[in-house]
Amino acid sequence: MGIRDSYRGTRSTQTVTGGLMYALGQHGDLVCLRADNGAEIWRKSLTKDFGGRSGGWNYTESPLVDGNLVLVTPGGRKGAVVALNRLNGALVWQSRDFTDGAQYSSLIVRDFGGQRQYIQLTGANVVGLAAPTGKVLWKAPRRGRTATVSTPIFHAGHVFVSSSYGVGCNCLGLPFL
Repeated sequence: MGIRDSYRGTRSTQTVTGGLMYALGQHGDLVCLRADNGAEIWRKSLTKDFGGRSGGWNYTESPLVDGNLVLVTPGGRKGAVVALNRLNGALVWQSRDFTDGAQYSSLIVRDFGGQRQYIQLTGANVVGLAAPTGKVLWKAPRRGRTATVSTPIFHAGHVFVSSSYGVGCNCLGLPFL
């Protein structure tokens, strides 16, 4: 049994909004369920449907709901981040110009400089993607080691990121826009 199979259950928090629950399993199954009775509305596989590639401890991200979209980070060459229609699971966009592998951080959404953006931390970069297109607005190289887990924190035009295993933390100002 490898590290990928040695943990049981999910390692992320579900997101509930508008009577629907979005849950991501450790092997990349993203499901939309009715919150009142658990009936499945739709299901996607981050690996099979989007060419995803997770870190060694599988997927741990909590899905982000923003308006009519649900966003997650499958990682991989087809595009690191996907935005799906939250009601039917249809692909709205995949970040084809941002192709880092997924780590364990969850996406956040913020408005800054007149632009709504999705911010993600991977093992190689901190990135801001334009809402609603997924186009890269800015990208800052930042190497993680072993596990990049912490979700970015945004405040007053600054993004704070942190990783363990001796990497430490960084605070990036966003003059990029």
